[in-house]
Amino acid sequence: MSSTQRRNKKLTNHNTDVMCRDAKTDSWLQTTIYRIHLWTGLYMLNAWERAAFQIFGCISGLAFLLYVGVFVSGVIEGIRQAAGDVADDGTASEL
Repeated sequence: MSSTQRRNKKLTNHNTDVMCRDAKTDSWLQTTIYRIHLWTGLYMLNAWERAAFQIFGCISGLAFLLYVGVFVSGVIEGIRQAAGDVADDGTASEL
């Protein structure tokens, strides 16, 4: 087969979504998880390794959200103090 013929040949049955799973019976969530595993390379891990990786990711995500929440509340408190709405001791000032 020449290089021109190879370039012009249409790809058939090379899509992993079609070859490796039953797309008609899998739910949207199963399809999304499957594609994430392919995209990130998690499909190469054993089931217990994937579970450990996902638990670590969830804990890291929760820690990040907690950090963002504390940061945002500090920013809001700083803005209120700068505006004079809250006294330095944290109580609301009377207008």
